[in-house]
Amino acid sequence: MYPSNMTESLKKVEAAREANAVLEPARMTAEEKENLLSTYHPDYKQDEFDVLKIGPNKGEKVPTELAAILQANSRINPADIDLSKVDYDVDVLVIGGSGSGKTRFFCKPGIMSVNCSYLIVDPKGEMLRSTGYLLKEEGYDIKVFDLIHPRQSDGYNPFTYIRDDPDVLKLMDNLVKNTTPPKGASNDPFWEKAEIALDSALMLYLLYEAPVEEQNFEMLMFMLECVRAPQP
Repeated sequence: MYPSNMTESLKKVEAAREANAVLEPARMTAEEKENLLSTYHPDYKQDEFDVLKIGPNKGEKVPTELAAILQANSRINPADIDLSKVDYDVDVLVIGGSGSGKTRFFCKPGIMSVNCSYLIVDPKGEMLRSTGYLLKEEGYDIKVFDLIHPRQSDGYNPFTYIRDDPDVLKLMDNLVKNTTPPKGASNDPFWEKAEIALDSALMLYLLYEAPVEEQNFEMLMFMLECVRAPQP
């Protein structure tokens, strides 16, 4: 089961197990801990950090990778482009492992600058908890889309944006196509078309016959459950 070199090592461990079990490990001094951490732990190694020389956080010590990004020479010449009126994509890609400081040193400072509108993907809710109160105090209107706790989430009702019958057909066609996995699509388009036709018919019924408070996807799903054929 084990290679020969590992078998020999296991035998040595077993032979010394009883003697080692009664030993009390020597406690490290504070200096020894500091030396060990500064040698191996990335958060304590001095060469893993750099001091910012420019910007609003000038003088702060940050991971070297972040300092390189924030202090790099821009490929955009301000003389050629009016950066005060951004009419194009200005995306930034930040790559780092877990705990490397992506959120703490890059995302949070950007949000806390409170100088624009934000669309934040926050699956753990960490950003909302740490910056939500600040944004609220600064007058931001915060909307949260929470699929884990839908009753605590803001919502979107497509019925509000329907203007005519073709809008219903477009909505249902896009809904079905975008919720069907690429490999889950059937070679026979009959079932997909039948699904779109049924959903569209129920939505049109709600638009023309139901009161406004019932014109939503919750009622649409309820109606779909009602028309479901029982299994024999």
